[in-house]
Amino acid sequence: MGRAVLLGQIDNFKGQVDLRNENAAYLSKRLDEIPGIVPQRLSKGVTKGTYYLYGFRYQKEYFNDVTRSKFLRALAAEGIPNSSMYLTG
Repeated sequence: MGRAVLLGQIDNFKGQVDLRNENAAYLSKRLDEIPGIVPQRLSKGVTKGTYYLYGFRYQKEYFNDVTRSKFLRALAAEGIPNSSMYLTG
């Protein structure tokens, strides 16, 4: 059953990966403009990511040392979905 579901998605995979990489590049460029936010980077030699999730590092010293949970609540209050699972800081 699982294999049949995956086979139906294979034709769309390259387009999805390309779009996710375009979106990640745009987001990284914009986040680079915000002191204290360090965007996710691909490892050396890697040309594309799958970007199921987009990670970044939060440096609390740039945000009046607010706690991670308070930072996440502020993102949520601005309508930005987030999770602490991959956020460091």
